[in-house]
Amino acid sequence: MKKVCLVLGSGGARGVSQIGVIEELERRGFTISRIAGCSMGALIGGIYCAGHLPTYKKWLVNLEKMDVFKLLDFTWSGAGFVRGDRVLNAIEELIGSHNIEEFSIPFTAVATDLNSQQEIYFKSGNLFKAIRASIAIPTVLTPVIDEGKVLLDGGLLNPLPIAVAQRQPDELLVAVNVNSSIQPLVLPSPTEQEILARKIGKSRWDTFVSSILRIDTRSNETSERIGMFGLLNRSFDLLQDRLTQVMLETYKPDILVNVSRNACGSFEFYRASELIEVGRLSFENAYAEYEKSSESGVLSQESKGS
Repeated sequence: MKKVCLVLGSGGARGVSQIGVIEELERRGFTISRIAGCSMGALIGGIYCAGHLPTYKKWLVNLEKMDVFKLLDFTWSGAGFVRGDRVLNAIEELIGSHNIEEFSIPFTAVATDLNSQQEIYFKSGNLFKAIRASIAIPTVLTPVIDEGKVLLDGGLLNPLPIAVAQRQPDELLVAVNVNSSIQPLVLPSPTEQEILARKIGKSRWDTFVSSILRIDTRSNETSERIGMFGLLNRSFDLLQDRLTQVMLETYKPDILVNVSRNACGSFEFYRASELIEVGRLSFENAYAEYEKSSESGVLSQESKGS
């Protein structure tokens, strides 16, 4: 049996792509034997370990843009403009309450304590308490105050918690980085773009492309019209990207699955079906590279022995 130690990174709605990675791992006969997750990776990983990923996926892919908006419980708090309770309550109603220590698969969710400036690891206790702390993006979601700690998104210190996962010798280490600088996978071909532009109108098509690439297609230059949230979001992505690169230089996974940071916006959960497919295709690409390098290594060893 092929065992996998799976590390799921942070990245807002891009983290939905990790469902596709998990499904593709299972389809290929791998057994996920432990998971460490940060932010959205903690949510996906925790729900998987609880045994309810298919239920969550079914609910998620049926969300439309207005449904996502209704799940955001806005607040006037200076610590963040979304409480995050409404969406987590909806998910808890869907899959029930769970304690992490009861999972058959070891699971760790990573958060950051602002007071001690240290990582906090949730390996036991209420799953949704752990998820809520791990997804608390600074200034966006309000922090979790718990026993003198001010808990925020784990991505502040460790957006791809490879070391936390404690990979065992008989496990393949698979890490999913959803903050990669690569180009998005699923844009239609130029011919398809022309057809779609004619069907839905040029201005609407430009808006669609801009939402993916973060560029202004009318001027062909990077858009300078960045709002406060866009600025915060990009700044946080940049921080996570640099921290992720440091982590990957220190701890090299056997398979690194890269998903573009431009695959979608942070709250575009209504694009779940597309993002899950992005995750599946991204894993296919990464696995092909792994097999290629493994074969090269075997051939190299054989040539040395001859």
